[in-house]
Amino acid sequence: MEKQNGKYISTFRQFAILSPKEFEEYLSARKNSPYTETFDFSIHGEQSFLFLDPSLTNLLVDLAEKDGTLNAELNALPLEAKQAFYRHSLCEEILATNSLENIHSTQKEVQDALLEAKSSSNSKVISIAKGYDSLLSENKPSFPTSNEEVRQIYDSVILQSIEKENYPDGKLYRAKGVSITDGVKEYHKPPYGEATLQANIATALSICQEKSIPVFIRAAIFHFIYEYTHPFYDGNGRLGRYLLSLFFLTEGKLSSCFCLSPAISRKKARYYKAFEETEDVRNHGDLSTFVYPFLSLLKEGIDHNLAYIEESKAKMASLQSQIEKSGSLSSRDKEVLIVLIPPSVFSFNGYSSTELAAKLGKGKATIDRALSSLSRAGLLKKEKISKSLYYSLNEDAFRL
Repeated sequence: MEKQNGKYISTFRQFAILSPKEFEEYLSARKNSPYTETFDFSIHGEQSFLFLDPSLTNLLVDLAEKDGTLNAELNALPLEAKQAFYRHSLCEEILATNSLENIHSTQKEVQDALLEAKSSSNSKVISIAKGYDSLLSENKPSFPTSNEEVRQIYDSVILQSIEKENYPDGKLYRAKGVSITDGVKEYHKPPYGEATLQANIATALSICQEKSIPVFIRAAIFHFIYEYTHPFYDGNGRLGRYLLSLFFLTEGKLSSCFCLSPAISRKKARYYKAFEETEDVRNHGDLSTFVYPFLSLLKEGIDHNLAYIEESKAKMASLQSQIEKSGSLSSRDKEVLIVLIPPSVFSFNGYSSTELAAKLGKGKATIDRALSSLSRAGLLKKEKISKSLYYSLNEDAFRL
């Protein structure tokens, strides 16, 4: 992307701005620069490439700094608050990735699924929620290195939510061609043929292993190639974003793991426009047309989380101060309320009495008495999820 009047201009847009001769020189300079990486992947018959120009380099530096700041902020949080933040972010990621596919789900449905509620009837919520939940488990899945492993993850995370007529009918992927439309306009006609689909996905996976390429660029290019290829009839978007979270987790970027889908959901038009312009024949295979806006969205997602953490830290400090200064609460009640601050502030479901007993090292009967007393005083909210009651602070009862 080039800088012009303070704005960054993609190759797609330069095609309309420059004269034919100027554009030919511009494109040749980008393709033949020592800072250009080419890939075994074609768009409209042209080999794709990425020119690491100063604007993209500056964005990468800024993104790395933001990611480091977010990681430091998270590590500075008390353990309970850090865990509550990750659960909150996980829930937000699932809600956003479903929303992008016009799948309606509520926070309660996602929380219910994360707590392995077998009774939920929304299979689309259950399958993706359990897939994401595994990313925070001790037995984390590995990022795929082959087409077969991509299919295995699809079967595990997505297949349950797909109508049977949309099940993959090829060896691993779809056997027929598809068209992406809004019912009137065709936006994208993905490639088809098992060999082509497998070759594209294999290229995307191999790029993820290229340690000489910055991790955020690898993520962006992988995501573009995967979504461009559209290997399945249904569930491509959800699986693509899940694989991004898994990739960031594999690369030790847990702080960036669950902020992309919410950022995309807030700026959907920009996200889809990046795909459309990158796929356009006038873009001549220049992947920076996608990479730059993609990384900008990721940076905005990190900025959003940083602001959220700062706001939440202030709220937690205020709540703890009020609880500690209260003359009407027993020491036992204060202990219970303080433990409930992080999940309450980070909008997760709180804790059950069993969890509270374990966290405080007290008997369940003691905790039950405290919860009953605090509920009668109007200081707690309770919600039944699956077969258990979960307690959180009634923040309206505190002066914030």
